[in-house]
This record gives sequence, C-alpha cells and structure tokens, in this order.
Amino acid sequence: GSKYWRYIGKRMDGDYPKDISEGFTGIPDNIDAATVWTGNGKIYFYKGTKFWRFDPSQRPPVKSTYPKLISNWEGLPNNLDAALTYHGYTYFFKDKAYYRFNDRTFS
Repeated sequence: GSKYWRYIGKRMDGDYPKDISEGFTGIPDNIDAATVWTGNGKIYFYKGTKFWRFDPSQRPPVKSTYPKLISNWEGLPNNLDAALTYHGYTYFFKDKAYYRFNDRTFS
C-alpha cells in the first residue's frame, strides 16, 4: 500500500496512517518490508529485487546510489514478506522461511 503506521509501545499513534511519500521522501509505495538496522540506525526499505537506505539526518534522505539489489545481502531472497529487528538481529521473512542477520557482524 501507500500508507504507514507508527506505534508507541502497543498503541497506534493517533495521527496515523500517513502516506509513505509524506514521511519517507524517495521511497516507493507498495514496499515489501522495512526495518531499522541497529548496525547503523538507518531505515531500510525492500521492494521486489531492490532496497533503499533512508537516513532522516541527511538531505536528501536517500542517496542517489540507491536503490541497490537485494542480492547484495548474501542469502536474502527477493520479494520479502516482512522484516523486523529483535535483540541485535534482523529477521527477514519469505513464505515459510526466515533469514537471520547479526546486526554487528552482518552475517
């Protein structure tokens, strides 16, 4: 879709949903997954065979070198279903499988 939601704890922020284009300039609609990588604090968005790195502290927030191919993340499939970060690991989900990356060692 074209919307995103923000949760604070278990509660949805009352000002949401919002358009992805409103909050994340340079990121396409209909993304497959998104997560904050604790290795660098940047937000990564995944869609099809590509990914984007979003850094709200830089202008523009998405560098001109993006998008890049998901195949740059060794072993990660295209067309992800979801992603999340938990206790120093990022988990990616595709169909019935999951892929775990250590955020410190990127392995």
